[in-house]
Amino acid sequence: MAKNIFRDKFSWKNVLKGVGIFAGGIILVAIIAFGVYEIRISSRDKRLSEMEATLKVIQDRLFQRQNAGIYGGKTPAETIYLYYEFLESRLFGVIGTYLIPEKRAEEYRRYDGVSEKEILAFVEELRAAEILARTADPKTPVFTMDSPVDLKLVKMENGVWEFEYINRKLE
Repeated sequence: MAKNIFRDKFSWKNVLKGVGIFAGGIILVAIIAFGVYEIRISSRDKRLSEMEATLKVIQDRLFQRQNAGIYGGKTPAETIYLYYEFLESRLFGVIGTYLIPEKRAEEYRRYDGVSEKEILAFVEELRAAEILARTADPKTPVFTMDSPVDLKLVKMENGVWEFEYINRKLE
């Protein structure tokens, strides 16, 4: 008799209903999880876009401010340091402001199409040049070097040093 009671309660219809409800629940949870994921990704992308726009505005303001005046370091070594720090940051517009005003337009185009490997090699040469430039006499109005980088810095009227030229072929 116990077998009949169990058989009466067991039906394929009830099993299919249970499986359907379970599958529906899983699908509902998956849809909700996917929606939450998409909202988070969208929010992150929006914040990233806003941050990129803000960074671009800051870079443009820095470039405009620096391009309007004469900027450089207090010593030849400091100017070389500032130049390669901005070069490492890929702020090509800003690094041009460390050249004398007559040479800036040319400097802005210097890095067009230059490989990452070449830029990194140049940065290393500038690091070595900075170390050598630390021994320069800041009282002289001109500082030149031909190795590891062929360059010339001049002391401007406001007391800062700017590049007159940096002779380095970049590919």
